[in-house]
Amino acid sequence: MRVIKVIHVHLIFEKLDYYFGSLSAIFEILDEKTVGIKESTLFHSNLADGKSIPTRRAIIRQSHLIRAKRKDSTGPAQTDHRVHNVFSGAGAALVAGFSGMMDKQDGHPSAA
Repeated sequence: MRVIKVIHVHLIFEKLDYYFGSLSAIFEILDEKTVGIKESTLFHSNLADGKSIPTRRAIIRQSHLIRAKRKDSTGPAQTDHRVHNVFSGAGAALVAGFSGMMDKQDGHPSAA
């Protein structure tokens, strides 16, 4: 299991939610007036997991995103190759048949 820190900013009046990976990322997108707190004040607020900081304009929460471990893969699945090979052969036959039909409609003899 992998855990990733997430900062959730809920803008009260705009009714918008933003999710950031760090405190400094908040102020790259939103300004201090929109968030309702100065960047330096937020950095010194000791925001911790599960803790919320309400301002006049926003609610800022820190939490974690929980992800499953990556499965070890050494490349594309075998079925992908088989499906590609089946459609490659069928596609080539279809194109050959279609061009033969088009030649007959134009009055040209078919090359096949």
